[in-house]
Amino acid sequence: MLEWRYPTTTGATPLLVAGLKSVVKDRRGRTLSYDAPTHYQKVVLALKQTIRLLNEIDQTIDKHGGRPIT
Repeated sequence: MLEWRYPTTTGATPLLVAGLKSVVKDRRGRTLSYDAPTHYQKVVLALKQTIRLLNEIDQTIDKHGGRPIT
């Protein structure tokens, strides 16, 4: 049986770890299929791209004077 270990590598942001925990938690108790590792790689890639885009958005907002006061 495979055991899941949370990522401990550099660059594992809290958002990435939270996303992976959610994916793994939803599948607890199920047998991994042959395609599961590929699926998890796609999930990690999607989370990394989301984090990158969020950082780009934050940088653009900061470059243009920050967020407006509401």
